[in-house]
Formats: sequence, C-alpha cells, structure tokens
Amino acid sequence: MKLRWLKKLVLVTFLLLMNIAAPGEAAVPDGILGILWGASPPEVKQVMEKTGFTLWKEDTDPRFGYFANYADGLYAGYYVTGLTFSFLSNQAYSAKVSISDKRADINAAYADLKNLLTQKYGVPKPEVVLHIPINMPGVRTRVMDTYVTEWSLDNGSELPFTIALNKNPTWGTVEVYYAHNALREKLKGQSRKDI
Repeated sequence: MKLRWLKKLVLVTFLLLMNIAAPGEAAVPDGILGILWGASPPEVKQVMEKTGFTLWKEDTDPRFGYFANYADGLYAGYYVTGLTFSFLSNQAYSAKVSISDKRADINAAYADLKNLLTQKYGVPKPEVVLHIPINMPGVRTRVMDTYVTEWSLDNGSELPFTIALNKNPTWGTVEVYYAHNALREKLKGQSRKDI
C-alpha cells in the first residue's frame, strides 16, 4: 500500500516539475515598470512621472490608436531614450523600450537583457537576423541588420503574449517590445464599436 502511494507521489511530483520547466510556460507579465496592461493614459502618466520618466510626445494615429512616448528613465539598469506605450480604447496594450545610450555597449546590453529575459521567461525562439534594405542620404550602409530574439508566452488565448528583443548596430539601439496580442485584438473590436 505504501509503495503504491509513493509511486503516485513521485509521478505527481515529476509531472509538476515538467510543467514548471516547460519552455513557453512562464507567467505572462502583468505589465511593465509598474504599469498594468489595460491602464489608461492618465494612469500611465502618473506612474511614469513617479518613476522618473518624462512625457516627451503624444500622438494619435487613426489606424493604430493613441501613443505616449516617455524618456529619461531606467529599464533594467539602462538609460531609456524612448519608452512608447500604445493604447486602444484608452487602454495600454503594448510598450517598446529603446536604449541607445552612448555610454552602453549595445552588444553587451543585448546579451545582458537576453540573459535577464531568458531567466524570467524561459528559452526564447532562435535568434534571427533581418537584413533590411535602406536608402537614406548620409547613411553609408545599404543594408541594415537587425537581430531579433523573441519569446511567445502562452496566456490561455489563441494569441500568445510576445516579448521581442531587437539589436540594431546601424543605429546603435537595443529595443524590448512587449505586446499583449489578445488584449490588442479585444480592444480593436471595442474601438470598432465606438464609431
């Protein structure tokens, strides 16, 4: 009798450990830097000001909604040159953090942030390099390479929560993009009803 109970206990423990360690099963972040997904622009502004960020620019795009751009704060110890929140129906559904601090080595920052995000969210998809053709006066290169590492986190819906870490050596930037895809689609539907 005791042996049978012990076997069940070992099996349950094994299954629990496998579930915890499964890639892509990390908890979806509730927000970023104290801002919860679904927060209103005034709520975002209040938290950003308390954490040292400055509202730099606000804009409304008829196709994509309202954007609020902040600067002058810290993200994972790096100076942020831009933090953009995207809103639909007055609710935040994504954020993009841009780091282009001349004091930071972007290769080291990219590696450091990749390590931190991997520790928190598990193993990402394999890194890809996007070769983007450019044609701008004053830019010597003809192709801009952008290195992308992505995490797709299961949030219980058909659309996963996405975190993308990008490095662009041409511009000297590292960006972290958080997208609550299921919330975005829900808000798109609501914004169509608001017309």
